[in-house]
Amino acid sequence: MNTKVTGNLGENIAARYLINSGYEIIERNYREGADEIDIIATSQKGMLIFFEVKAMTVGDGYRASLCGFMPEDHLNWQKLKRISRACQKFAVRNRRLIDEDEGWQIDLIAIVIKGDKKYDLRHYKNVSL
Repeated sequence: MNTKVTGNLGENIAARYLINSGYEIIERNYREGADEIDIIATSQKGMLIFFEVKAMTVGDGYRASLCGFMPEDHLNWQKLKRISRACQKFAVRNRRLIDEDEGWQIDLIAIVIKGDKKYDLRHYKNVSL
């Protein structure tokens, strides 16, 4: 499976997880210039949350940790800086979506795809520089 297919599958898994967890998805694959936000959603409390999704595949019976890295290891400070810049621009343009008490945040969803409909998903809340 190539990285584009893995990325799309990971984003679909993440979107399903978010919907099942009570989030309302506002937009997917939002572009702000050269920067992209994978998923934009609101929580049940009304907080605006920007999601970065990192996914990787591993063969059946092969643990991701044996590869020496996990999907979340691919979120470096340069990538987070670009995401933050896009989030800030989106937030300024869409102030109506921001609850004054809750504000907004960036979350990371890391997914290890193990095979046919098998995966591990980890949700990291409020990641920042």
